[in-house]
Amino acid sequence: VVRGPEGGPGAASPACAFFPRCPLRIPGVCDVVAPPKLLLSKNAEILCHRSEAELMAEAEATPARP
Repeated sequence: VVRGPEGGPGAASPACAFFPRCPLRIPGVCDVVAPPKLLLSKNAEILCHRSEAELMAEAEATPARP
């Protein structure tokens, strides 16, 4: 999970506003190409180049913050 405010008009990335601080960023992809929409459930969708499996593995490996 990327925490903090989304990038604004001065964000470094033209494609993904989270590129500068995302631990799963893919240089040459996330900073160049707009991410596709992933539907995680009927009430949750995200924009990311990573697959749902990659995102879930990262979430399970990352300790929860208080």
